[in-house]
Order: sequence, then structure tokens, then C-alpha cells
Amino acid sequence: REFGDKAVTLLKNNIYHIIEITDEFSFNVIDEIALKSGVKKEDPNRMRAALIYCVKTHVMMNSSTGISVGDLKQLFARVTGITDQIYYSTTISRLVNENLVVIDGAFVYWKYYYDKEEFAATMISYLKSVPLKSSINEDIVEQAINNFPFQLNEQQINAVRGVISSRVAVLTGGPGTGKSTITKAVVDIFNKSRVHFELLSPTGKATRRMVECTGHSA
Repeated sequence: REFGDKAVTLLKNNIYHIIEITDEFSFNVIDEIALKSGVKKEDPNRMRAALIYCVKTHVMMNSSTGISVGDLKQLFARVTGITDQIYYSTTISRLVNENLVVIDGAFVYWKYYYDKEEFAATMISYLKSVPLKSSINEDIVEQAINNFPFQLNEQQINAVRGVISSRVAVLTGGPGTGKSTITKAVVDIFNKSRVHFELLSPTGKATRRMVECTGHSA
């Protein structure tokens, strides 16, 4: 539908183009068809499609916009079955020239996500540069911190204070490190200080967890 009468010719010339226009087919499926139809393992279109697949798959599977050059080379060799580094070097140069990937230091990024991440970083930097006018009473902060049935550690207390005193704050940590606890403390402080706020979450499960934790709609 997208290419009209040119579709058959296009796919005969480069069946791997399917991967770029739809997510319905994986690289492995298209690759199997291509190799059975006589496409050589070293075909430049196969090399290009494989490297695109490697970069994008790593992004999706590892919650990271980049992959180290070393890891990408290993993944590329595993997917293509070709260990000769010249094919990786030639193909990565092609993708850079096509403006599809960005090499930054020892990492390779899918450019679309790299640009999004750079935009987010720029916006956070800008927001942090704008002074925050806070009228939260210290007594309310102390009360919220001391009202937990358990003692918050120093790092958790610093995190609470950091969130309420910053225009932008990023709170990270593995399970059990206190992210929900800190969120509850911040919500309690905002409620008692009559600060207007909204709780948002990207998934239904996380939203329900946030409601359970804070007692506030999300």
C-alpha cells in the first residue's frame, strides 16, 4: 500500500527494507527468507538491516538509549554469523552517514532516541536553572519525616528534602531502597503545605501502587 506498484520490485531488490517500514516482522524472519532466496550473508543490505536491528533491539530490551561499541560488535557478529570486523566498520560508517546512529564516546545510539534524550537533558537543565520559590514550613517537613512507623535513614531524608526544594528531581533506586516511602513523605508535605500537585504514572500498575502508597489519587 505504501509503495504501490513499486512494492514488488523494491522487495526483490532489498527485502530487508520491510524491517524499516513495519514492526510486524522481526529481522530473523526476514533474514531467513532472504538467505533462502539467495541473498549472500555479506550483502550490504543484510549488514545494514542487522546492525539497525542490533541497536534498536538493545534499546528496547535494556531501557538504555545506547549500547557500548564492544557489546554492539559482539551482538552484530552473533546476529550475522560474521566475525570479520571490516563488515561492522563499513556498516556503522554507513549508518552514521545516513544520520541513523550517533557515536558518542564508547557508545552507539539510535539517533531518534539520542535526540529525545538530549532534548530531555536540555529541558531539565533549563528548569533547574530557574530559582524555586518555596514556602514550605520546616516544621511540616520535620513532622512528615518523623511520622513514619520506622526511622528514615539519612539518604532517604536528604532525598525528601531534595525533592521538595528542587524544581526538578530524579529519584532512582532498586526495589526496597525507599522510592515509595519518599514519595509518600513528599505527598504528605505538599498536602499539609497546601501545595497543588498531580501524581502521574506511565502504567496502570504503577498508578495503583502510587495510590496505595500515598493515599492520593493518581
